[in-house]
Amino acid sequence: MTAWEDSGFPLVGHRDSPFGVRVGVAAQTVHLPAGGAGLWIRTVGHPRSGPPVIGVDNAPVVAGWGQALIALPPGRHLVTAQIQGAGECARTVEVAAGCIEQLDFVESRLGGSGVLGPTGQVRGTGLTGPRLLAVILGVQVFALATLFSVLPREGWLLALLSWLAWTVLGTWLVSLPVRWRGRSIVRAQSGGPLPLSTTELASGTLLPALRHPPIPQLPPGHGALLLHVETDQSSTQDGSIRFDAHETWTPPPALTVDGVPTVVSHGPWLYPLLPGVHRVRLAPPAMDGHEPAGAPVELEVAVGAGRVTQYDIELRLALSYGRGGHLSRYEPFISAILRDKQSPPGSTRINVTDAGKRSET
Repeated sequence: MTAWEDSGFPLVGHRDSPFGVRVGVAAQTVHLPAGGAGLWIRTVGHPRSGPPVIGVDNAPVVAGWGQALIALPPGRHLVTAQIQGAGECARTVEVAAGCIEQLDFVESRLGGSGVLGPTGQVRGTGLTGPRLLAVILGVQVFALATLFSVLPREGWLLALLSWLAWTVLGTWLVSLPVRWRGRSIVRAQSGGPLPLSTTELASGTLLPALRHPPIPQLPPGHGALLLHVETDQSSTQDGSIRFDAHETWTPPPALTVDGVPTVVSHGPWLYPLLPGVHRVRLAPPAMDGHEPAGAPVELEVAVGAGRVTQYDIELRLALSYGRGGHLSRYEPFISAILRDKQSPPGSTRINVTDAGKRSET
């Protein structure tokens, strides 16, 4: 019996899915109609963990642990995996006509959003959970044994202080290869930086989910805007924490650049722009028919040729449900933090709350 068959959250099609979904099928047994395309996805994690919600093109499609085939039109698509309280991860995939793209989502064993990558190629850092703890304890035991063997009995205080210093230094040294390998895995599993656009939205490019992602070559004479977008939500019902796989999907903020609606989602998004000042607008999304009470964030972004201007965008949604499961209160929070220290005064941070009040620092 597989983990998802014994799961408290078996995979199901999301009720708001705009695409056809076949749950529980194996990729090798699927026959596509002429001209059709598909995405086969498998979600792997602890069977009792809060399940992920998988979205395609910023719409929820499946929720839970298991495997499913999603019928898609040929072309490029944005695939997103969200776990409530742990964030999300995303990647751009190219699905050719008559072909099935296969992806795995693997829950992170040390917390966080998990990893989304090609089937059979998704893996952790190799030093996670018990193995990482065993390495750290081994470093400490080795340090204690060495110090007590070379110091006299009256030098135990010095030994304990040296052990404390070695614990901090040794843990940091152990974390270096873990962090380096984790970065290389994220880069390898994020796929290439493929520009993504839709019939309604101008294009953007999703980069690997790193604090400082590699920047692809910009068009001649252009600069770029880089938005690091994080989204999350918290839900309560009658004062208690609420979890419903169908309600935990967090839409991204609505983005316009110079008045043009533009694609965006979780992660670092790159937008090549001509030099000059550009107007950027980010608005909280509507939730379950409730429009956000807060005003959007509006920025004037100065872009120079060959230069990347970076903002950290945070979108958090607080949802309160009453009896019967009806959304009774919706409080969005959105902020934009400029990383570039050469920014104009007063544009470092802009917040929006549910009351529409704006604060700027």
